[in-house]
Amino acid sequence: MGWEMAFIGTRDTWARWSPFLKEKGFAIYLVEGIDVEPIEGLEEKISMAIGRRYSSAIFTSKNAVKILMSRDVGKELVERLYGGGSLLVSIGEGTENALRSYGYRSLTPPIERVNEAIRIVDTILRSGGRIALLSSDRLDLDLNVYQHEIDHMRVYRIIRRSGDTEAVRELVKKGIRRFIIASQTASEILAEAIAREDLHGVVEAHVISSRAAQPLTELGVRGMLRVFIYESPSFREFILSITRNVSSLK
Repeated sequence: MGWEMAFIGTRDTWARWSPFLKEKGFAIYLVEGIDVEPIEGLEEKISMAIGRRYSSAIFTSKNAVKILMSRDVGKELVERLYGGGSLLVSIGEGTENALRSYGYRSLTPPIERVNEAIRIVDTILRSGGRIALLSSDRLDLDLNVYQHEIDHMRVYRIIRRSGDTEAVRELVKKGIRRFIIASQTASEILAEAIAREDLHGVVEAHVISSRAAQPLTELGVRGMLRVFIYESPSFREFILSITRNVSSLK
């Protein structure tokens, strides 16, 4: 019998990686506890950006690409960026693939960390350039430490679906006690689900980074929670590390 785990996140990410995990002997359940929606006033923000000249544009997720390309004004922005010679940068392979699906090439290979992408772009661009940073509402970085001016455009917001903690609790009660965590929001959902004292037994959280794990590490639950932090350089490596680690655990 294989290992049972649950992924807390979006259906898109689960659908992309669950076949691979199943091939490795894992039964993967989905807690679809996270959704995204366009930020309020997005079209006005895009319209303002269209009138500016950017040396580079950093897309932090496939959701940013999809939401921009779902609007005519967003399509115009991306086309102007690409046609005007802006250096397009993808955070992660999924974002690179999303841009490619619309006919746009970005810096290869894709970069896995936003701060690393900014640092690289900041280094290779001529002084006086301007960078567009397209992200969710959860990205919080100190942008004043870079030499180029950075316009941080929050394209979408991350929201939690109703019933997310109860879905986690039902899985735990059924004996599913290993969870894949790739964001702070997912950590929040798991932390709230296990904070009540009526669940028995140990729950494992396999988390992509210490930042994503913060809601869990701050929970203070002892005995019933084991947190494995991977600090993986990419989501692919994160998944591979999970398969190696879980396979070695009792």
